[in-house]
Amino acid sequence: MTRTATAMDRVATCVVGMLAVALGVAAILWNLDAIKDFPARIEIPWAEDLVDHSWWPWAVGAGGVLLVLLALRWLIAHVPLRRVKEITVPGSNSHNSITADLGAVAEGASASLEDFDEVSRVRGKALLDRGVRTIDLRVTLRRSVVSGSETLSELISRVTDTGDQVESMVGDPSAATRTHIAVESAKRDEPRTL
Repeated sequence: MTRTATAMDRVATCVVGMLAVALGVAAILWNLDAIKDFPARIEIPWAEDLVDHSWWPWAVGAGGVLLVLLALRWLIAHVPLRRVKEITVPGSNSHNSITADLGAVAEGASASLEDFDEVSRVRGKALLDRGVRTIDLRVTLRRSVVSGSETLSELISRVTDTGDQVESMVGDPSAATRTHIAVESAKRDEPRTL
C-alpha cells in the first residue's frame, strides 16, 4: 500500500474504533439507566414495519454475510508479507554453504535503476510471496517519460535487463523478480493534460 493509503486506512480504523467504543459505552450507560435524559425506549415506526416483512431476515442475513466477507478481505489485505533474508546459492554442499542476501540484491537492483534520469524513485525489497522468494521492485517514473514512447520502451528494456541480472546473481531459478512501474503523480498546481 502507498503511504497515503496506509495513512487513510489508519485514520479510518481509528474513527471506526472510536465510534464502536462510544456506541458500546452509550449502550451500557443506557442499559444501566446511568443518564436520566436517555429515553427508556427508542421508537422508529418505519423500522418496526420492516421487521414484519418476510424478506427482512434474508436481507439482514445477506448484509451480515457481506460485512463478514468485507472484514475478512480487510484482514487479509493487512497480513504482513514475510521477508526473506538469505537464499542458498547452487554449488553449496554438505561441507559448506554459500548464501546470498536477497535484501542486499534488491537494494543493488534498486540502486542500478535509480541511475537513469527517467526514474524518479525505486524501492526494492526481498519477500516471501505465496511460498516463492521474490525480489519486489517498485519503479516510479518521471511524468515526462509518458510523452515519449521510445524512452518508455527503452526503460522497460533496462528494467528487464535488471531482472535478468538479478536472476544471474542469485543463481536460483526458483527465486522470482517482480517489477511494478508507475508514473509519479502530477503536482496540484500543474494542469492535467491528456
